[in-house]
Amino acid sequence: MERRAVGNDKEQPTKKGMGMSAQLEAFLGRLQKVRKTGKSNWMACCPAHDDKTPSLTVSEGTDGRVLVHCFGQQCSVADIAEAVGLEISDLMPENVGFHRIKPKERVYNAMDVLCAIRSDLYHSLIVAKDLQAGKVLSGEESLLFAQAIGRLEVAINLAGGE
Repeated sequence: MERRAVGNDKEQPTKKGMGMSAQLEAFLGRLQKVRKTGKSNWMACCPAHDDKTPSLTVSEGTDGRVLVHCFGQQCSVADIAEAVGLEISDLMPENVGFHRIKPKERVYNAMDVLCAIRSDLYHSLIVAKDLQAGKVLSGEESLLFAQAIGRLEVAINLAGGE
């Protein structure tokens, strides 16, 4: 069954249940001059400012969120949602919230971490001998020391902290 799910000026038919979330369908239905630009991407006039030419990109995130960006005047998501009578929460599925998204957990091999630390210590020893001989530490060597300290911090945190 065909259904019209987009703006008033230039409507395009979409089929219900073609992978489009209810949030996306409801949002697109409130916009003007909507046109599909990709598999799950659309362009439309931004409702938050007097937009004559479509400058709003709309897409659906892998988690079902409606993603929007105004290239015309860099309107905020809150302003865009408000302009069509919605709240930001209306652009997300009920089971997704910013606080519920878990960052990807990094898994490190203990031997790899120890080998990296050993390499940093060898480099530190060489630089220490150069400094002892009166040589000046280069910018690249300073950066390598900073990176070595960062890796040690990561290793300490992975081991449970201090």
